[in-house]
Amino acid sequence: MSKMDKEKCRSACVVNTAFVLMIFNEKYKYFNEYYRAGADKSKIEMFCENAQFTVNATKGLKTDNLTADELEDLLESIAKTDFSSYDAFICFIVSYCDSQGVLGVDGDSLSVREIIRPIIKCPSLAGKPKLFFIHNCRVYKEDTGPPITTPIDADIMVVFSGVDTRDFSEKNGSWYITALTDVLKEYAHCMNLTDMLAIVNGKFFKMQDCHRKQTPVLVSTLKQTVRFRYIKPEETPRKKPKISEEKN
Repeated sequence: MSKMDKEKCRSACVVNTAFVLMIFNEKYKYFNEYYRAGADKSKIEMFCENAQFTVNATKGLKTDNLTADELEDLLESIAKTDFSSYDAFICFIVSYCDSQGVLGVDGDSLSVREIIRPIIKCPSLAGKPKLFFIHNCRVYKEDTGPPITTPIDADIMVVFSGVDTRDFSEKNGSWYITALTDVLKEYAHCMNLTDMLAIVNGKFFKMQDCHRKQTPVLVSTLKQTVRFRYIKPEETPRKKPKISEEKN
């Protein structure tokens, strides 16, 4: 590692432990679209498992198929958690959206500002990175997605990706979550989060139809770069030497 790289690491916030909240809305009451999020969920869970992050330690609280009010109540409840033993808070929301915000399964929406507000107020998260990855399918193609205003509070990153419903498959998952988890798996052991998200944007851009390309919106008030304490998993397990198998 070069001297410059060592200086960058010292100035970074290294996340050894993180509390991860995953929210998936799939079954909606008032329209026929059905976001099958199983593949996306598995990919996020795999990254969190390899990073040894705590996922959905919500003490029995419901985290999937939430109405807008239930989503707001969940975030208010989670914000009461003591996060003293964690280095960061990370939230993944996969849902539908309209021009106002993230849609609950009842068709009502919650703005991005309303989503992050309870977490911002949590005392035990003060000075720690609070990362929100919000990936939504648009109900109507003409929707541009909800407005993302810059939060006035420090140490927040919000990444919002809104795509057409056809930009995912039940088997492989959505394009954005696929790009995000692929890049995290490949580079989280050696690269900071901001640089990884630039690579994610490039991969996501290439996946899209040439007539409707778009780039996820990133808003950040982080005061430091964020790095994960992550050991890259081996692609294939090592085989035992034949001599050992013969002895057994």
